[in-house]
Amino acid sequence: MIIDFCVHPACIWDIPETLKVRIKQFYPMEYGKSLKFTEEELIAEMDIAGTDIGVVRAQNSGGIGYRAPNEDVMALIKRHPDRLVGLGSLDPTQGTNKLTEGSVKASIDEFERIMEMGFKGLIFYPQYYHAYPNDELLYPLYEKVVEYDVPIAFIAYWS
Repeated sequence: MIIDFCVHPACIWDIPETLKVRIKQFYPMEYGKSLKFTEEELIAEMDIAGTDIGVVRAQNSGGIGYRAPNEDVMALIKRHPDRLVGLGSLDPTQGTNKLTEGSVKASIDEFERIMEMGFKGLIFYPQYYHAYPNDELLYPLYEKVVEYDVPIAFIAYWS
């Protein structure tokens, strides 16, 4: 069985105009090409690649503007349950770019809601929230992830 762990849900992306500079910077080969495709194209490309299961990543990217909301990603997964599973996403700063005990508590509630939706784990983008993954304020959230016995993936880069 072949599993693609990093499926970007481009069939539901809404990339704001303000991100074109970032796209050009981080994806120069794709700049100018369409970064959006249909669900049918996604599944067809998985077939061509011999991929059995795709792990689709939701993305709550704080204030940068790009999002792949949990609800939209789960709707996509439910339309293709034999081919797609998902990782839910949350912003532990609750849109403030500042971790607090209260924001982390709210994130724990959001994590439980994500799990109830049917996600198989959590994906975390700390660079978008200006929060380091090893910040002790996040430990209660990580403890909850361990309780649920699901994976957490970190996508982080700093320059």
